[in-house]
Amino acid sequence: SILSVFLTSLAIFIHWMWFSKYDMVIGKRLRKNALKYGDRLYMKGLALPSSYYTELKQRKEERRKEELELERMR
Repeated sequence: SILSVFLTSLAIFIHWMWFSKYDMVIGKRLRKNALKYGDRLYMKGLALPSSYYTELKQRKEERRKEELELERMR
């Protein structure tokens, strides 16, 4: 049950990232070169912005630190 909760929250998180930040990125870029960027978007499908990946890395590092601290406490 814990796994399903984790997967659900992950799906919601990706969904939220996709619709909030990604729309902003599309809006900014499309004005400059509508066709080029648009084509790339449709080809890749899930072409997430770099901010998504950096945030994901930061969260992973934070989680790792938290896990290490917990292990030290034991």
